[in-house]
Amino acid sequence: MTDYDLTYLNNIPIVSVVDFRSETEIENAPDRLPASVNGDYEFSVSPGNLGDLSIENITSLSEQQADSIMMMINELLVSMPEAIEMTKNSSVFCRMK
Repeated sequence: MTDYDLTYLNNIPIVSVVDFRSETEIENAPDRLPASVNGDYEFSVSPGNLGDLSIENITSLSEQQADSIMMMINELLVSMPEAIEMTKNSSVFCRMK
């Protein structure tokens, strides 16, 4: 997240963040959160893990390739039994002030 992004998000009073990345992804790129956040929830979901894709590989994808990957991940998030069960059992809610 850039400094500009953080400044922008500070102007939107976000109070909760749900991080769908894997533990490895979180360790490799820790969040920079706006000061208004009082709840930061790790909610790792396997389809969100892009594995060994480096930032260089991701940024070199064509728009069509990136769209295809995101569509696949979004479909998995609503169809995989593990993701559905995790969502059903979660008490995490995103909200804004």
